[in-house]
Amino acid sequence: MTSAAPRLRTRAVVLLGLQAVVLLGTAVWVALPGTSSALLTAAMTLVGAGVFALLTRGTAQAALWARTPAVLLEVLFGITGIVFIRGGVAGAGVPVVVVAVATIVAVVQALPGQRTGAR
Repeated sequence: MTSAAPRLRTRAVVLLGLQAVVLLGTAVWVALPGTSSALLTAAMTLVGAGVFALLTRGTAQAALWARTPAVLLEVLFGITGIVFIRGGVAGAGVPVVVVAVATIVAVVQALPGQRTGAR
């Protein structure tokens, strides 16, 4: 592991952790009306926050299992951001795309995977 690796991992952990916290806050905000629809949406958002919390923990421990699900979720968030932008909500879409791309780069650099030597 190079001297830059802990810094790269810290960046990935911070980005994933912030997304977990944002989803947690969103779940609370969505649940405020108290309707069954709002509570169901809040429950699904809490599950998402839990997944991001697990990915944050896995990335902090340099667990390779965290790489693929983290990248996949960020690709989905990036697509969601693009849909926002195309729908005229660039104020929400652009930050989502920027964070998704930054997180993908950070996770891939922090958890580079294993080299098999095969060509």
